[in-house]
Amino acid sequence: MIRSPGYNEGSESGHNKLKRLTALRWVAKCCPNVPHSLLNKLFRLRQIRIQAPQEISSSDGVEKPKDTRLRKISAKDTLQEGAVLCIPAAVSESLYETNSATNVPKIALHDIKYLRSTILHKDAEIIVINKPSGLAVQGGSDVVKSLDSMMEAALSYNYNEGPRLVHRLDKETSGALVLGRTHQSTVFLQALLRNKTEKISQAPGGKVVSVERCYLALVIGVPEKKEGRISAPLAKVVSDSGKLDKMRVVHGSHPNAQEAITDYKVLGSSLFGCSWLELRPLTGRKHQIRVHCAEVLGMPIVGDYKYGWRALRLWPPTDRTEDTKSSVLGLRESGHVWSSKPYLHLHCRQLILPDVAQAFKSQSRERSSAQTGARVSGSQFAEPLEIIAPLPPHMVVSWNMKPLNDFPMI
Repeated sequence: MIRSPGYNEGSESGHNKLKRLTALRWVAKCCPNVPHSLLNKLFRLRQIRIQAPQEISSSDGVEKPKDTRLRKISAKDTLQEGAVLCIPAAVSESLYETNSATNVPKIALHDIKYLRSTILHKDAEIIVINKPSGLAVQGGSDVVKSLDSMMEAALSYNYNEGPRLVHRLDKETSGALVLGRTHQSTVFLQALLRNKTEKISQAPGGKVVSVERCYLALVIGVPEKKEGRISAPLAKVVSDSGKLDKMRVVHGSHPNAQEAITDYKVLGSSLFGCSWLELRPLTGRKHQIRVHCAEVLGMPIVGDYKYGWRALRLWPPTDRTEDTKSSVLGLRESGHVWSSKPYLHLHCRQLILPDVAQAFKSQSRERSSAQTGARVSGSQFAEPLEIIAPLPPHMVVSWNMKPLNDFPMI
C-alpha cells in the first residue's frame, strides 16, 4: 500500500506539485527497484488500484469514509492528497535484493554468466541475444525472473545504463532478440519496427533500411500450399473476469482490428503428421504467428497450449511412454516433439537489421558543427547485419528425429 504525499512535500508548492503528480510517477518513486515496463503493464492490466482519501466532516472534525472501495486507476491519472494506491503483493515479494549504492537488482553470478553466454552480437549500439525458451522478457505479478530485471546487472558492461528492449518475444518463444545500448539506437530501431504494415521503409539516401525476422516453427499438420501469405486482422479478446487475454482473427470491420500479415513456407514434413515452417512476419502484432498458424492454417504450433489446446489434447499419440522414449532414443532433453508435454516449438532463427553502429559512426564523421540535428540517411548504412540464432535444445532434438532432405542434422 502506498500513500500519496501531502501538500507540504517538495520544494515547490504542494498544490502545484500534486496537480501534475500522476499515479505512475508516484509508484515509480516509491518502488524504484521495479522496472518501468512492469509498472506500465500493471497499470495496463488494471492490477494497481486506488482508495480515495478520507473525508473530514466540517461539523465535528471527524474523519468519515468517502469511499472505501478500491477502484481502477490509469498510469496518467493525477492523485489527491492522502490517496492510497495498492499494488499486487506478489510484485514486492518477487523483487530481487538490491545494491543500496547503485540501486541495481542483485542477481546470481551464474545467471549473469548464462545471460552473457547467449550473446550473438555486441557492438557500441546494440546487443543481440539468443533468448532461451521459458525466460520472460518483462516482469509481471507472477514472474519471478525476467530479462529486463537482469539486463542492467548482466549486460551493461562499461555503460552507465543497462540496454533497453527494442522488441519482444513471448516467454516460451526463443531466438534472436535485439537490445539497444543507447537511447539513439533504441529509438531508431523501434521506429523501423513500428512500421507495422510494410516490410521495409525507404531511407532518404535511396538505400533500403529494414528489420526482417525469420522464424522456424513445427506445426501439427502439413499445409496444402507449400508457401503463401496470410493476411488476417487480429484483435485482443478479454473475458469478463479479466483473466483470459487472447488474440483472435477478426473481420476487418472490427473496431479493434489490427492488420496482420505473415509469409510462410513449408520446409518439409516431420514425425506424427507435423511439418516445419519458415515464417516471416511483415507486421508485429502480439502472438501473430501463433494465431495465424492455429486459426488461419488450422495447424497450431507444437507446444502452444494457449492457441492449440484442442489439437494438443488429442496429440501426440498415446502409445509413446517415457520408458519407450528412453530405451529407443536415449533422449536426455525434455520438451521435444516425442515428449508427453512438448515445449513451444517457435524460434526466431534469423534477424536482418541495419548496422546502426557503423551508420552512427559515419554520421558523426560527416556531421559538421552546424548540422548537429542531421538525421541518419540510407547512404550511411553499410551491409546489413545478419544474425543467426541456434535452435534451443528441445527443437534440436525434434529436428534431428527426422532431418529434412535439403537440410542437415543440427
